[in-house]
Amino acid sequence: MTELHTVALPDPYGELTLTQTPNLTSGQVRYVISGRRASGAFTIEPAFAGEELIPTRIWVRCGHEPADQFNTGPLINRPVINGITIAGIVDLDPDQQEPVRRWHLTVYRAGSTRVADLVPDRTSEYAAAIITVLRAMWATHPLRQTLVTTWARLCAEQRAEHLLRDELAHRYRRRDQLATEIHHYERRVADLRTLATAGADAGSSSGNGQPALQATQVGTAHAVGVGSGA
Repeated sequence: MTELHTVALPDPYGELTLTQTPNLTSGQVRYVISGRRASGAFTIEPAFAGEELIPTRIWVRCGHEPADQFNTGPLINRPVINGITIAGIVDLDPDQQEPVRRWHLTVYRAGSTRVADLVPDRTSEYAAAIITVLRAMWATHPLRQTLVTTWARLCAEQRAEHLLRDELAHRYRRRDQLATEIHHYERRVADLRTLATAGADAGSSSGNGQPALQATQVGTAHAVGVGSGA
């Protein structure tokens, strides 16, 4: 399924020869490039924008994974541009029409992530011109939807675990705590209403079954009794 292409880059970069190899098992596409002072490989894979179910963006990575599935080391065959081996990853909208510019990239000398080791502007600009071409080729690839769906399926379980661990776990705890608090106050409301009802029943009659005097009536009677005795 590998395809060979030759494309013209903007001046002063000349022509770029590349192979495009989609992997329907992983959802990734590998590009091996060769041009004026440029060689090596890039990998494009789908990327998610937030919690969307199907990815709508892409990552462009410098290099590709080793063929040995047990090798989990760094990417290999990283691009060499203007004599500099570069590393980095860029998150792009694949349907964007404007060219990728160097300020869209964060490209380092391979083996470092320090700001001081960012590649020179000319090298970054050349990388951006190459990535612009690769982005357009990926966006128009006839297997694009298959690649995207494959990537989404492969990432689904890991993304579900992430949501359970980082988003739902503490919300479950808050829900359980809130349920406990609600239950506490519901019981308190019930107790208070029971008490209010019991008080009304007790105050409705005296011990001999006659209506009890209201507080104001008792107070008045007491005041009259005191006056007559004087």
